[in-house]
Amino acid sequence: MDHDLDKLIAWIDHRDAEAEQWLNEQAAERFNLKPESEMAAYIKDVLSSDLLPD
Repeated sequence: MDHDLDKLIAWIDHRDAEAEQWLNEQAAERFNLKPESEMAAYIKDVLSSDLLPD
C-alpha cells in the first residue's frame, strides 16, 4: 500500500512540475520575457563573470 501511495505522490509531483513549467512558458510569451531556463542561465553567467566587482 505504501508503495502505491509513493507512486501516486511521485506522479502528482511530476504533473505539478509540468504544469508549473507550462505556466512559466505562457507568462514568458505573454510578457515577451525569455523562458525561465534561459533567464536562470543568463543570471548565472552574469554572477560568475569578471564584470562584477567582488
